[in-house]
Amino acid sequence: MSEQAQVDVVIPCFNGAATLRAQLSALAEQQSSVPFRVVVADNGSTDGSAEVVAEFDDRFEVADASARRGINHARNAGIAHGAAPLVLLCDVDDLVHPGWVEAYWRCFSDGAELMGGSLRRVSDQAAPLGEWQRVLNDNLGFLPWATGANCGFARSVVGAIGPFDESYRGGGDETEWFWRAQLAGHRLVFVDDAAIDYVRRPTTAGAFRQNRAFGASHVRLYRQFGAAGMPRPGLAPITRLLPRTVLGLARSPRDPVRRRALVAQLGQWVGRAEALRRGG
Repeated sequence: MSEQAQVDVVIPCFNGAATLRAQLSALAEQQSSVPFRVVVADNGSTDGSAEVVAEFDDRFEVADASARRGINHARNAGIAHGAAPLVLLCDVDDLVHPGWVEAYWRCFSDGAELMGGSLRRVSDQAAPLGEWQRVLNDNLGFLPWATGANCGFARSVVGAIGPFDESYRGGGDETEWFWRAQLAGHRLVFVDDAAIDYVRRPTTAGAFRQNRAFGASHVRLYRQFGAAGMPRPGLAPITRLLPRTVLGLARSPRDPVRRRALVAQLGQWVGRAEALRRGG
């Protein structure tokens, strides 16, 4: 790059060639007041993901993240590849909206250290599902956290608290880091204008598996943060709401959006119950 990047956009990637081009194109079209670099952290892809990156200009680079499988290893490798004071994270299968980089840069310039943006949930065919999330995640009765698919932070925070915990995989991976950062005194803020299209799992089975992992991660997070005030994830809400969820599934055979949401909730409960049974 001819100019020193002020923003590093890190994209963890494992066999993401099918969707990567669209995300990189959206980033290439970003209008920003400062130079930025895009780092695709290749976690051992075998589908030509690196060749997709080579189609773009010299702002787009590949970092070797193949030493260990996992999204947090890829994130850490991508972060270490750059040196910009602001780091942004997005995913290979989503789509950043116009003004995404600039929205985060403005907030960072105003002093923010930890940031999360808004999500428009879409199907894998890019059809809107009518769902916007315009708040930080905050459903575990403890601290909020930003979605790893749409967040930003000062590089100095990584230096202060350490990298993402690579032992977290499939759930809790970004939650753990944002909680650790907040407990160290760094404030998390919401940036509404930093929006993305957030692709939901295309099948109910995929949604169930993903959310089962999320539910299990809630129990692990409690083991780490219970002493700091996180309430223990219990089974009482599950036993109270399970009949209503099953009834909702029976009443929604032709409503895929509602069925997916109910199956996702069921998956979280199953994952939580399994983790608690294992000794959570």
